[in-house]
Amino acid sequence: MDKLDKTKENIGVTNLDNKTREKLFEKFVESGGKVIDDKARRIHLILDREKQRKLQKRLKSRSDKVIKKEKPKTTVVKPTRTPEVPPQNETNSFLLFAGRLKLRFNLKFLGITTFDGYYFKKKFFSKFNNIHKPALMELQILYFEIFKRNLSAGKTIIQALDALKPLYYELIEMTGNLFDKILTDQILEQHINFPEVPKRVSELREPLLQLFRRLYVLNPHEHTIRMAFERAIDLYGKPDDDMRDSPSATKRKMRNDLFIIFHKLYPRLELLYYLLEGSGIRQFGPSIDSKLSITDAEKPGNRMLSKYFDDISAQPAEHDNSAAPGEGKEADNARMKAIKKGLDIMSTLSMSKLRKEYDKARLFDYVSDVDKVFISYLLFNEFDKEYSFILTTNKIKFRTDVISRTQKDFKTSLVTLYDKMKKSADSLREYAEELRMYEKARHEKPLSGVQYIEFSKRMEALEKKKNICGKKALSTVREYMNETAEELSLLAEDMDNHQFHIENPQEELVFDPLIEGEKKLNKKKIYEAIYVVYCYALAFAYRLSHGGDLSGDLEFKKEELELMQKQMEETSAPEKSEKAGDQTQKSILEQLDDLL
Repeated sequence: MDKLDKTKENIGVTNLDNKTREKLFEKFVESGGKVIDDKARRIHLILDREKQRKLQKRLKSRSDKVIKKEKPKTTVVKPTRTPEVPPQNETNSFLLFAGRLKLRFNLKFLGITTFDGYYFKKKFFSKFNNIHKPALMELQILYFEIFKRNLSAGKTIIQALDALKPLYYELIEMTGNLFDKILTDQILEQHINFPEVPKRVSELREPLLQLFRRLYVLNPHEHTIRMAFERAIDLYGKPDDDMRDSPSATKRKMRNDLFIIFHKLYPRLELLYYLLEGSGIRQFGPSIDSKLSITDAEKPGNRMLSKYFDDISAQPAEHDNSAAPGEGKEADNARMKAIKKGLDIMSTLSMSKLRKEYDKARLFDYVSDVDKVFISYLLFNEFDKEYSFILTTNKIKFRTDVISRTQKDFKTSLVTLYDKMKKSADSLREYAEELRMYEKARHEKPLSGVQYIEFSKRMEALEKKKNICGKKALSTVREYMNETAEELSLLAEDMDNHQFHIENPQEELVFDPLIEGEKKLNKKKIYEAIYVVYCYALAFAYRLSHGGDLSGDLEFKKEELELMQKQMEETSAPEKSEKAGDQTQKSILEQLDDLL
């Protein structure tokens, strides 16, 4: 290339015009000159490659024939599978898209959220505050008026409802507890304080799902709830002249409130549930139950029949031709008597004394006396200190020769029960820690609207965690007490009949106060001590079970406590009137136990 450039410079090719260049090129060709083209070489190379490709195709065809002969089945299966998959994916995606689009339109036209589903509309909060919330409150007021205003009359109505259908009172109680001031305040707080600030849907996820969860359980029983309230209103009648409305007017208001709750509020919460779950297609059955963590114990139909001990002992036994139902009634009466004895033991306990004795580390400093988990903590520690020794003491002599006959080693099973106490104690302490963090964060109040949004998010997360820990703690203690009561019931029944398992049921339990401390069961006989511990555990499990005073919400409602206190001041039981002169002030546990 350097020589060619020098030649061009010597000739002066760059200075020639086009015509001169053409003339020089013609003379060059006439003299026998040729132009060498590199493309000719490339064509020659391409032709060689084509030959190679032909050879490769021939070799490949031969190899394919050999493979077909060796594997004839593999080629038949592939075509049948491929056309089935794309239509399913296309239909599923189309249904999901159509469902989500329909959901967005419903949320938009009902005035719940914007079309994108990010923010609430003011219309939703306005209806919730002015229509839905009052309906929930009025049903709760009606429940308290019928069953809590006059406790003796309430017990009579409950017994009459149980005679018609045991499900009636359970549904009325669950409906009366739908309204939760803390829950509704969480939903409406920002709208009331900062009405101009838009509220994101995701920020109210927990309270909305919690309210939807309660209504979802009761929604299939709407007709039965209406019938139960009508029967209760008929039984309640008009005992006082100052009653606001007649029974017929009360029924009309009740029906209107139920219509608002199940036909206005519930559909809106259902749409919000599908929006928050990211699904536009309706789902029923186990899918929603599992997503909302709804257990069978939370559904209606698990309530223990409300039998009142004095009435049972006073009423004559009904005639029955078969022997099995009579035996079942005797067993129920014995169980009820044991529960009553356990409740009597608990009624003698003082909350202030228990707090001083069992909360010396001040784990529950932030907890009020109406907190159900705190009450369970005190009762559990009372069981641990005064009664749990019965599970490990060597003073009870079990018969070892009976084990091979019954395949039941009570000594080992009771020690195992004692070891399981740690799980319940840990769950109660975990709740105390979560409550401490919640109360500490609650006192850090925001200064502006932006800080309020962040504060509300943080408080919702902490409250959710606290409630989960509280429910878990109550459930753990309930399971443990049920297991303990079941184990001790076998021993109590055996000592009343054959006395196979214990050699010394009549021997007294004597404790050294300097070594073992003072025990409430000191100088009691072994069979008496076991029965007392059984009664305590059974009554504790009864209070923690569905329908018990320690179940449901984590705190007692203020209205319920006021009604109970007022009723206890107005009328007291005859057998406790003698003790009124000695005790000037009743504990909360005493007031609660009188309801059962």
